[in-house]
Amino acid sequence: MSGSFLNGARTSRRGFLRGGLGLVSASAFGGLAATTLAGCGSTTADGTATVNSTSVLPNFMPFTGVTPDIAATSTGVPAVFYSYPANPVAAYATPPLSGETISVITNIFNSVPPALGSNTAWQAVQKALGATVDFTMVGSDDYSTKLNTTIASGNLPDVMLYTGYSNPTEAAPTDVASFLAAECADLTPYLSGDKVKAYPHLAAIPAIAWEQCVFAGKLSMLPIPRNVTTGSGMYRKDLFAQVGISDLSEISSSDDFLTACKALTNPAKNQYALTAYTGYPYAAGIIQQSFGVPCEWRAEGSGKLTSMYETDEFAASVEFLAKLYAAGVYVPGCEGFTKNQMVDSFESGKAAYCPDSVPSFQKYWPAMAAINAKWSIDLAAPFTASAQYKPNAWQDNILFASSMIKKGSQSRIETILKFADFLASPFGTKEYLLLNYGVEGTDYAMDKGSPILNNTGTNETQVPWKYTVAPSQAIFIPGFNDCATAQHAAMAKLIPMAVGNPCSNLNSPAFNEKGSELQTQFTATVNEIIAGKQPVSALAGAVKAWQSGGGNTIRSQFEQALAASKGGSTASAAS
Repeated sequence: MSGSFLNGARTSRRGFLRGGLGLVSASAFGGLAATTLAGCGSTTADGTATVNSTSVLPNFMPFTGVTPDIAATSTGVPAVFYSYPANPVAAYATPPLSGETISVITNIFNSVPPALGSNTAWQAVQKALGATVDFTMVGSDDYSTKLNTTIASGNLPDVMLYTGYSNPTEAAPTDVASFLAAECADLTPYLSGDKVKAYPHLAAIPAIAWEQCVFAGKLSMLPIPRNVTTGSGMYRKDLFAQVGISDLSEISSSDDFLTACKALTNPAKNQYALTAYTGYPYAAGIIQQSFGVPCEWRAEGSGKLTSMYETDEFAASVEFLAKLYAAGVYVPGCEGFTKNQMVDSFESGKAAYCPDSVPSFQKYWPAMAAINAKWSIDLAAPFTASAQYKPNAWQDNILFASSMIKKGSQSRIETILKFADFLASPFGTKEYLLLNYGVEGTDYAMDKGSPILNNTGTNETQVPWKYTVAPSQAIFIPGFNDCATAQHAAMAKLIPMAVGNPCSNLNSPAFNEKGSELQTQFTATVNEIIAGKQPVSALAGAVKAWQSGGGNTIRSQFEQALAASKGGSTASAAS
């Protein structure tokens, strides 16, 4: 989520075919989340595309077959449903395919589902689709290796999951554009503009998700959307209200935030303002965003790039984080906590703020309501730390991943796109219910308007349809309508203020080679500054070391790639 650049764990988007072909390192190594990373996107705060050609993007056409309790927006704020529609609409009158076989390689995160012959849900999906789907399911830890092997064999499946948006822990790649050009279908002739009308469920995916699928000016992949931003953490509204703050985003200065944190901290009662863990040490994300730190890189009108590390906003955020640490407002030792320890410190009432993500919110809400019904939590939005800087959020959770389609005849590509459109059947349809919950009576039962999986369904629905192509997400939290409403309201604040990374979908060989090492060195110094082990003045030396150690080369390569992506002349390296 909106965690921290400070743990040095983030490297790049996942790679394949090391030393030959590989997936582009779209996220410059400056920032934030060390876990599930969608990469900061390349759009403006209002969701319009700014990097690569917008003319290749599908036109957004919302699905109108179901009526949500709270509507979605074209910028990516998901719809809210308080219950599953009582009479789900059929997305298809008849199966969209006619006996074809489609091969897919994708990953799974849980146990392998029962095989087709003994899997009622899988059989029912294939019947509704009108096709046989031959899955190669690979555990997430082994997926990159298996995909490498598959590509090297030359025997490509029809659909290949590109996990570059979801796991930054593997070695950096080189150039996805070469692989896409050589082996994968250009989807632009099929999906750009109004052509996407032939695939109405794909058309209901917002442009911000499609933009992540553009490489070298072509629409080259199919998205698996997420919620644009992982957010800015969450907080106890009841506790902050006790110190005069009804909404974190209404704070008008860093001094006011520090004063509130001090008031919330009482070591004698084991109460503190902030918690964190090794993945998000010092809860730095909300502070960076409140000072307006860019999402990894900032592009000037001239095409020049500035790393987040080099900005005045970044320096101001580090200085303030050091003040927070010196004030003793963190749960002692939380920078070394495990994730479970952080969760416990927030759920137990020890901390008033937790830097966890938007997707986690719907887990905290019922858990904390069960502990004490008087407690009130909400998702945070960045506050105004200084009148000098404009707060922002980050586009760091646009996609889970995306899928590439093997080259083929026009009819074959259209077949695969019909398959993808089926998988993108929106929430509220019969097809979505089937894909995610299986067969009623066998895999799930309805309870107060919500499908509840049984043990059979839990196993059978592990077939990775949703890790191949998926619709835009909906907010659906059975039994907790207030939580769903609060999440939508928070995202309606966060998404319009979210800024993207102009280097999204761009390649820098120097970053691929040295990005992780440079980040580790830089963040080690920043961690020591925040913890009071080095003076704030040490930041300038760390920035210079990053620049001379390879940062300037990385910048130059990204500038050249950025210029090329816009069809302009090559930008020179910044000094």
